[in-house]
Amino acid sequence: MRYGELKRYKTDKISEDSYLFDILRQNSTLKTTKNGKNSFYADINFTEVLKQSERYIKGIGLADYSLLEKINIQKDYLGYINIHSDKEEDKRKLYIKSTAPAKAKGKKAFGLRIITHSLGSGRESMFTIPYKGKFDYKTRTSTKPPITLCGEVKEGYVIFCKKYDSRVAKNGIRYFTLLDYKILEKK
Repeated sequence: MRYGELKRYKTDKISEDSYLFDILRQNSTLKTTKNGKNSFYADINFTEVLKQSERYIKGIGLADYSLLEKINIQKDYLGYINIHSDKEEDKRKLYIKSTAPAKAKGKKAFGLRIITHSLGSGRESMFTIPYKGKFDYKTRTSTKPPITLCGEVKEGYVIFCKKYDSRVAKNGIRYFTLLDYKILEKK
């Protein structure tokens, strides 16, 4: 219906069991051609057709998409992710955009580096998930690494950050270490 500028619409284009059939019949005038063979809707009130269509669609109770479905739709059609709710409880929900081993030059990997997108604030950040646990000097025990406790994460997962640590290096860059998390949705 060309941007609300349509002058007439053929009746045979809409089946009688469609919800639009009743809406168009109420908000337009039914006319026939001079030969009496074809009928069409004229003088269509598009504003009212849109309002009633919206009411109908909202009333049938369609299920909402999952977070991953919304993210994948945005990536496919927009080319980027633009999800942020500005809710405090969603700021720790993180979508994992990419993963790579974290290592110093020429050395063995010490953790998993993940690039994340916060579903609450929309900010992008980088975390390191260590492969080894930390040693607690007070109790003289080692903790298990987060990957062992919480599960391995991959690109496309949605996680909830329960606990993280941050430190500022000598070069002034702030580094974040993910210590505890929960996997909410898998790809």
